[in-house]
Amino acid sequence: MTAGNSRVRIIGADTVGGRIDVEFEGGKRMVAAGSGDYIYPKDVRLDPGHRVLFIKTSGVVPWFGNPQKTFLYEFDLQARRETEDVLVDPKYLPPECPDPRGSAKSGGAG
Repeated sequence: MTAGNSRVRIIGADTVGGRIDVEFEGGKRMVAAGSGDYIYPKDVRLDPGHRVLFIKTSGVVPWFGNPQKTFLYEFDLQARRETEDVLVDPKYLPPECPDPRGSAKSGGAG
């Protein structure tokens, strides 16, 4: 994808220790969202202007007494930095995007 005049590659997985990285032209790679253990990337979206990446992560946080927690990250692709991360109530967020691969997780055929 393109952010401003630069090409950007978004890399990540919904796995243990999962995180979302961005890799810019020239090979510079940065962590856009890394919530740590027990928190997994769940949804990644791009604003219509291709400037801001929004990343939702969710999981059980042991140091908060084990309740399910959801975090929302905002990463400015042109400034090449995280601009905000907040703990959110997921009921106020839109539904997650379906998995384009049709995995069993998203209810597809796999």
